[in-house]
Amino acid sequence: MHEVLIGLLLFAALGLAALSGAVKAQRGIRAATHQSMTGYAAYIQYMQDKHDLNRFGIAQQLRRRLGGLAVFGISYHTIGLLGGAVVLYGPAILTGGPSVLGYGWPILALLGLSVSASLAELSSAVPTAGGCYHWSSALGGRKWGWRAGWLHIAGYTSLFTLTNIGCAIVIYSCLSNRLGYASSAVTMIVLLALITVSQAAVHYWGARAMRWLLSGGVWLHIAAVLVIAGGLMALSWPGLYSSEMLYSRLPAAESHGVSGLSGSLSWLIGLLWLQRLFIGQDGAGHGAEEASDPRVRVPWAIYLSSVYTSIVGFALLAFMTLSWMGRSAPAPGESGSLFVMMVQAAWSNSILVLLLIAACIWLSGLQAMGVLSRSIFAMARDHSLPLSRKLAYVEPGAHLPIYSLLASAGMSLLLGVMLYGFFSQEAIPFLAAAALISLHAAYAIPIALRLRAGERHALLQDRVWHLGSWSRPAAWLSLLWLICAGLAAALIWNRWAGAAVLGGFLLSQLADLKYGSRHLAAMQGMLRRTQEEIIGIERKFPQQ
Repeated sequence: MHEVLIGLLLFAALGLAALSGAVKAQRGIRAATHQSMTGYAAYIQYMQDKHDLNRFGIAQQLRRRLGGLAVFGISYHTIGLLGGAVVLYGPAILTGGPSVLGYGWPILALLGLSVSASLAELSSAVPTAGGCYHWSSALGGRKWGWRAGWLHIAGYTSLFTLTNIGCAIVIYSCLSNRLGYASSAVTMIVLLALITVSQAAVHYWGARAMRWLLSGGVWLHIAAVLVIAGGLMALSWPGLYSSEMLYSRLPAAESHGVSGLSGSLSWLIGLLWLQRLFIGQDGAGHGAEEASDPRVRVPWAIYLSSVYTSIVGFALLAFMTLSWMGRSAPAPGESGSLFVMMVQAAWSNSILVLLLIAACIWLSGLQAMGVLSRSIFAMARDHSLPLSRKLAYVEPGAHLPIYSLLASAGMSLLLGVMLYGFFSQEAIPFLAAAALISLHAAYAIPIALRLRAGERHALLQDRVWHLGSWSRPAAWLSLLWLICAGLAAALIWNRWAGAAVLGGFLLSQLADLKYGSRHLAAMQGMLRRTQEEIIGIERKFPQQ
């Protein structure tokens, strides 16, 4: 019984920390000189947002029309609760045992909440589409921005690809149930290509409907979670296992035939699998140039998306784990589809429920593509990438960085075809580890620079959303966790992913020798832009 009490205390600490952080942030907003104009007139708010952007020498080229729920939807979709659970739930539970969820999840959530709060503060200080790249550039200079930007692109390419593989797995399950398709890498690659191409098409031709997709997608995710939970309840009731099983120290890795791992090491690897659901929350920061009142709404989206995922994700996966405990376990090779198998069992292989889940994951991939494209666009705008002129081009009619979107789709599809075509199931742990390592490093850079700069830095003084006296302790905790978890993923979980990220990072530093001088010149030129020059650019992109 004491195991359950400890678990409940950890979860209570999570709830208290989330609520206390929100209260501190709201007090900071009230004490700030910033005044939101959303309650007065959209045009007044737009002019205020444009003025904040122009201070960085950046013209308003993207269409600014996203409200609070739509901005929240960016971060929530890029975290991807359902998409992540499809590929990570099985490996996490079968490797680390039920306690990796009972004890591990609240700990991960508390640390993830600290990271989210630190990133939220940075997004409030620098409300641009560059995210980690711009935050690091503003606090540490061009080279640190370059490093964070390349790591962020690598991380989101892996995250985007992994999400679409999860979507393909669910769609394949539908086809397998109805048409009897046998498993093959070719089928998965074709599905992956169709998914990626459809997302690129919606980004281009459905740009004006994007805010409705973002807002509606949030409600669709909520509906899917309720449907899954209802099915599991009908499947297990009244024979649900005792909640004590969720906190058991069952050596799941040994009992399911996974050899060569000690109990503690397998638990740590299971924990790292779950950590995938606590990255991607910075997605809203890349929508800052398209959001109304981004200095308030973007940080809230980053913070609250983590809170929602922490609470709802725990409830869903804990209930699924207790439902699964009394059923026969799948073979270790099928562990990645344990989530889908449980949903199929709960709903008697209903294709409608699987299609609902696939739609939610497809939306997560859609927003991961959008975030990746904005990251590429922001770096190309500063002439720091190959083909920068093309990648920085914004189509006047759609207000979209069309070539950055195409590059995002192409990189993800190429990575997915190469990995899944040649390595099949090994692609999933590689992509999950690569996303975690890259994004942890990308997040750690601006947080470390923020600690070095101190509270008196002009940009940090300009924050609207902040935790006050809790800011520095939260930043230190976040930095230590990001470093430790990133190193554990690279050295213990998947060394091939660690080597690949390190190799990519070294190549980016070599590329700096070629593009560094023009990158510096472009950044200096942007900061020297006059208001007349900025207005001249903005005339080509009327906001309608």
